[in-house]
Amino acid sequence: AALQGMVGVCFTGAGLSVVPTFAAKPLLGTNPIALAAPARHEAPMLFDAATSAIAGNKIRLAMRVASPLLPGWVTDKDGIPIMEEKPVFDRDEFYQAPLGGTREQGSHKGYGFALMAEVLSTMLAGALPTMLAPGSGSKNHFAAYSIEAFTDVEKFKDTMDQMLKTLRTAQPAPGQERVLYPGLSEAEETEHRRANGIPLHKEVIQWFGQCTGEMGLAPLAVAR
Repeated sequence: AALQGMVGVCFTGAGLSVVPTFAAKPLLGTNPIALAAPARHEAPMLFDAATSAIAGNKIRLAMRVASPLLPGWVTDKDGIPIMEEKPVFDRDEFYQAPLGGTREQGSHKGYGFALMAEVLSTMLAGALPTMLAPGSGSKNHFAAYSIEAFTDVEKFKDTMDQMLKTLRTAQPAPGQERVLYPGLSEAEETEHRRANGIPLHKEVIQWFGQCTGEMGLAPLAVAR
């Protein structure tokens, strides 16, 4: 949508891995929210985030590389947030927490965002949320806002440039290298990877090797 001069929005409702604030069992998915908005010279704003404290794939990555789970990421099997750093343990031994982790740290906000995604992606389409229909799969809400229906497209892009540049050039806090906005580092990394290739963890390369071997395909070309 952003490439076509529009603002794109997406909400997704899926799964049963996240515990609502104060609940003992998971009734929501990670329910990500995404927005894309174009600019003129600056990299477009591209925001995509789970409404859980940590995305599910990040937990799987932590398990794969033996990285500890940080405080507030997950709850125990009674829905109590685990507020100390924990070594990676079996996925079946915990649930995911809403964005914020605890009520005191704002988990009710992540919980509310997850419900927003559920309403727009599911109920608005006449479907049932996963908590009422387990195994029903992902539901999505896609919208593209025509900028010219609201304001002049060129003016919008110029104002986006001003805002994004102001953020990008803001004075960083002590100990920080610079200020980023959603989509900036991804745009820079895309350019770098197109020129230099995509770095992969050795276990991912091994997994690709197993898959290509099972399917009788040529192995993944790896630059050393």
